[in-house]
Amino acid sequence: MLHQIILSVFLFQKQICFGTNAVCDRIFFVDFNNKNKMIKDLKHLHYEVNWFTALFSVMSKEIVDGETKQPVLFFKMTWGSKFQIFTDKSKTQMLIECRKPTAISYDWDVFDVQGQEKKIATITMNLVKSMIKFGAESWNIKGPDGGALLTLDTDGGSTAKRIFDNMSGLYNPTHKYVVKGADGADVATFSSKHGLFKGVYDFVFAGGTEDQKKVALALFAAILLMMKK
Repeated sequence: MLHQIILSVFLFQKQICFGTNAVCDRIFFVDFNNKNKMIKDLKHLHYEVNWFTALFSVMSKEIVDGETKQPVLFFKMTWGSKFQIFTDKSKTQMLIECRKPTAISYDWDVFDVQGQEKKIATITMNLVKSMIKFGAESWNIKGPDGGALLTLDTDGGSTAKRIFDNMSGLYNPTHKYVVKGADGADVATFSSKHGLFKGVYDFVFAGGTEDQKKVALALFAAILLMMKK
């Protein structure tokens, strides 16, 4: 009986907020002069969804530059459960791809596909822990050698607050997380707010190596594409 109650609350709190209408501020840009379209100075991503846009973009997210309003980054999920990040609208210039090593798995191997492809991490969703914590994200992030690479920690708040915010439809910071490196240094922060008509996401990089940033970005894409928040 208890597990049924937990599952019911977990499913209730999951927001059906997918689609596209995102803003990326000026300190994030893509160097189009580089043939590999390397992402430089990644800092702050802001993403918004509403019920109207959700109808037209179920498996992809489009991010536009906040100043020019031109699309600069694209998240996509394939029917094979791959998560992909592109730097062009036609989705030919791929930056990152996450692949399941097996069909029945909560693991995704993260590949940097610019130039010579290389595996940079494995991210694993802890569904049971997430259910126990009433929908709070729980992931393991390991490096290519199997050692701990990053951690995703809840940043303040309580279980009671998350439940109240989800049920009330108020625009409170329902979910706040911090991504940290193995040395404890902050790499990024992630927060989401939800109301009756739209959802708002903020993702801010705080430091770390280029690979750590790409893995954190892949985790952000996975959470959005799986409609986890």
